[in-house]
Amino acid sequence: MTILLLDKINSFYGKNHVLRDISLKVIKKEIVSILGKNGAGKSTIIKSIIGTQPITKGDVYLYDTQITKLESHKIVRKGIGILNQGNSVFPTLTVLENIMLGHQNNKNNMWDIEKILDLFPGLMSKLHCHGWQISGGEKQMVGLSRALMTNPKLLLLDEPSEGLAPQMLQKLGVTIKKLTKQGISVLMVEQNAHFAIDLSDRIYIINKGKVIFDDPNNGNNNQNMIIDTYLTR
Repeated sequence: MTILLLDKINSFYGKNHVLRDISLKVIKKEIVSILGKNGAGKSTIIKSIIGTQPITKGDVYLYDTQITKLESHKIVRKGIGILNQGNSVFPTLTVLENIMLGHQNNKNNMWDIEKILDLFPGLMSKLHCHGWQISGGEKQMVGLSRALMTNPKLLLLDEPSEGLAPQMLQKLGVTIKKLTKQGISVLMVEQNAHFAIDLSDRIYIINKGKVIFDDPNNGNNNQNMIIDTYLTR
């Protein structure tokens, strides 16, 4: 089942054509990564999906329903959770308060604070700490927890590995895999190519607003070739 489909979307920043006929898809329980150099247009794709960056041509479909022209808050309510790059925690709120910002009063919501702490037991002792008091890895856990509290079917992760130590990065990968086993699909924008390729079921590489590589079979066996050919030029 296709959860998300982008059909030749285009977008501009002023006169700058930043996305050019971008097409991609995310299947249920699939982890898909978008790779590319800085300025390639990766984060703009996320913004276009959630309606904060206008699409001038092409369409976005969520569960086979076109959402291209919907307002951002209406798109998110359709089952999308978001972890923004470098902005996952409010520093003056406690960890618990940050997490509960995502809480939905919905009887069908599968996430509550107990399930969050089962997923991230390291947050148990941090619940009453303020956002400015916790580490970068803990902030990523809190941001992801808040996104899960919205009860998403699709998670959009913008640079989730940023600033993480290797041990925390490994834990993040394990957590993302666990979420797909619970029926959640993941679209991830990443700078850490090795992390993304190891984790993903499908990768797309973007350059100057265009898809230049699409590998539905992960590409694990040719990881170094992919990085050398498409990401170090």
